[in-house]
Amino acid sequence: MSLITKLRKKLSDSNFLRRVPISILTNFKDLDEFVSQFKNNPDLEFLARYKLDENAFFDMFGSKNNNPDPFSAEYRDYEFKFFEFLAGNKYNVSDEGEKLGRDSSTLYATNPLVHMSESYRVERLNKVIDFASFIGMRQGEKILEMGCGYGFLASTLEAWGADYWGIDASEIFIDCSRRMVFSDKTKKQIVHSQFADFENLGQKFDTVIFESAFHHCSDPVGLLQKIHTNHRGRVILWNEPILESADRPWGIIRYDGETMLQIRSRGWLELAWTRDFLYELFRKTGWMVKREDRSRNFVEIIKQ
Repeated sequence: MSLITKLRKKLSDSNFLRRVPISILTNFKDLDEFVSQFKNNPDLEFLARYKLDENAFFDMFGSKNNNPDPFSAEYRDYEFKFFEFLAGNKYNVSDEGEKLGRDSSTLYATNPLVHMSESYRVERLNKVIDFASFIGMRQGEKILEMGCGYGFLASTLEAWGADYWGIDASEIFIDCSRRMVFSDKTKKQIVHSQFADFENLGQKFDTVIFESAFHHCSDPVGLLQKIHTNHRGRVILWNEPILESADRPWGIIRYDGETMLQIRSRGWLELAWTRDFLYELFRKTGWMVKREDRSRNFVEIIKQ
């Protein structure tokens, strides 16, 4: 089981949370020391013990985002500047995957579906099969996965009979995903691309899927509008960070150790949304919620 999967499983255990003392990161020296210690000893309970003192960092940054319009350019600009403040670098979409410190062969070798125990692989594949069954996927359905990553969905949906296409901003992850599928046709349909350039594929899809990927999108409003214009079917968000409440409607609103690690060490954009804001975002971009399953962290939207 991967580190992050294990951590999320533990964080869902209230008994685990009660016995883990939380250390608060109040400055960049503490934050960098936390990142360094985790890299040297990637222990899950260590990662779970840390949380950012957001108010201390807002004070250092100079302000908190109090813009009343979360759809405004000014609101978005603030969130990106705060992200860059925490990351210590300008946002660069090519960082999404490229700072893993591994080439594609090494990344493939550490793919949880490749090197983990058989029981883990079976558990993970069963979850994807359950997902494919739950969404009612049809044989031959044309599916685009935005952010195909390790290729978890690619391998299973191809075997299920989907006409699978995948894009990712990371060439390393693209190579990893191609190694996970069997047919040359599907390999050619896994393409290095930014999310916003998906229309360059020249295809109309039945289903667009984001699995733990939409929160890496630098322009969620623009992307949903573009999908609405260029896509004929539904959109599915699975395993995305949708919060019931937060101090702001969307942006860098998670302050846990895992989120801070990804931002500070890899430069990954780690957005999140409150459920109310996300559903308003759907409405404003021409979508409506068809169904959701909160136990599966699943939302399916269709055109209004």
